[in-house]
Amino acid sequence: MIMDTQNQDFSRIATRKIIKNAKFERDSISIDLDYVANHSDFTFGLCEFLDEFKRSDNKGGMIENSPQPGIASRESLCILAAVAHKLANDYSLDIPKWVFHPMYKMPHPIFAHNTTNEEYQRFLIGDSPREFADKNVFYGSRAIERV
Repeated sequence: MIMDTQNQDFSRIATRKIIKNAKFERDSISIDLDYVANHSDFTFGLCEFLDEFKRSDNKGGMIENSPQPGIASRESLCILAAVAHKLANDYSLDIPKWVFHPMYKMPHPIFAHNTTNEEYQRFLIGDSPREFADKNVFYGSRAIERV
């Protein structure tokens, strides 16, 4: 019985240490648009960015600089420009000038889920925020909503 109590105590201490280290490592990572643009999983990185943006006291600082291309595709960079533009409008922040650069407008429309369904495409065209549509990105009105 004493052994089980000691093991449980050790396990609790080890778990607290792991959680503390994970929190420190997360806090030391800068989650910004570069982080998203160069993340191996763009969608996951974008979700982390949006969660961090909600918590941040420096929302304007998180979107003021354009993402560096790195491994990001032009499509991903256009999506990030649309996200930054929409967040700026939603939170009454200064709209970063970089989002208006022609590089951040797709030469052809792109649709959520790469859909080729014309009915769904028409829906997305009507439902996408102006900040996305201006960049030829049609992902719908809930594109950057997080729970």
